[in-house]
Amino acid sequence: MTFTRESFLKELRIAEMPELYGKDFDAVMKEYDEQGVWFLTDEFLDQIQTDFAMFTDKYEFVKTSIAKVRENELLARHSLLLYHMLKDRAPGEIANVTEEAVPPSEEERAAYEMSAFFAELAFAPAMKEFLHSREVPEDIYLLTIRDVFNGSLHNYNNLFGRDGFEATRIFRWNQRLIDCTILHIGLLNFEMRKKFIEAAVVLRNKAGEAAILVHDQPVSASGIIAGSAGAEEEAFFGAFTETDEYYEGYPIDSWNAIISPEKKRYPKSEWELYIGENDPVISVHIPKSKDFTPENMEKAYADCLNVLEKSFPEYKPKAFYCHSWLMEPQLRDMMKPTSNILAFQGKYLRFPRISDGRAVLIFLFSDPTITNWEDLPENSSLQRAVKQHYLNGKFIYEPCGFFFFDAVKR
Repeated sequence: MTFTRESFLKELRIAEMPELYGKDFDAVMKEYDEQGVWFLTDEFLDQIQTDFAMFTDKYEFVKTSIAKVRENELLARHSLLLYHMLKDRAPGEIANVTEEAVPPSEEERAAYEMSAFFAELAFAPAMKEFLHSREVPEDIYLLTIRDVFNGSLHNYNNLFGRDGFEATRIFRWNQRLIDCTILHIGLLNFEMRKKFIEAAVVLRNKAGEAAILVHDQPVSASGIIAGSAGAEEEAFFGAFTETDEYYEGYPIDSWNAIISPEKKRYPKSEWELYIGENDPVISVHIPKSKDFTPENMEKAYADCLNVLEKSFPEYKPKAFYCHSWLMEPQLRDMMKPTSNILAFQGKYLRFPRISDGRAVLIFLFSDPTITNWEDLPENSSLQRAVKQHYLNGKFIYEPCGFFFFDAVKR
């Protein structure tokens, strides 16, 4: 079968050329014609299973899927193209796939999705080699690698109630994992983020106290970022300025993640700019867990610092950072004071970020497509409380938070 870029996209029913996709289209097509696809073999999958004990109850689905992708020339070529798109990108670059290939029938849907999955699975051996060379403990790098792939399949099943792979959102997310910038340590994922790049800057004084100022963002009358779901129109612009003598801006109430309308100055004789947009931070990501206790969180933070100091000594982060609906201060009105979620968010100094208020639909309700709040399930007290919150015309946002390393018990 002979393809041009245009005819290939037409067969996949992809309307727009994805970023980086098909950069070396003709070379990849020639490679397929001469060699096939090395990572779509049963031998490769068996080796992955042997080396990583990768797939548990999903192994038969994966084995069936790899055969379907391999035997469908269009999908096999598609998988090889996606592999090269990942392999040939610049360090740290994220390759976007904005449209999924459209299957001709529901029976072929999973195979179409899994063609993107196998393009990423091909990187598992290289992940192991790199993390082992960095002396990352074996239990951590094996857990990290399993989490990328087996975890992706389980998360998909939990979200959609069927087997498959999210070939847009999760394909993008997994690239940070296959680049080995994220480690699964304890119950948390820790990302070695090179730049803060948020809507705030953090000042610190000689006593170790922090002040958070909004960084050049439009602010609504209620103190959240204008443009967020349900926010009023812009009331003022939260400009941050620096002179030779002082920093000046609008401080943030970190308990409520609300921006003050009163501008304030911070003398440089007392304060330093500790976290700016180009400073590295450890970004905390939160997988689902039944053991989300403060004790387990503290151990994960301490273990993370120990691993990064030993295995990545060149990485010099300034703080732990998290962006999540779990940071939402409004949850305090919906949960018991002893809640593990409240204990988790309480460790962080929080600030607002522009938000569409839909992340909670993915992670609490397992349905990002809901638009009628009456359809939200009520299977837990938190679901019931959040549903009522939305029915009242309010939203659960995704604030950010941070804390300094001296707050970690080591």
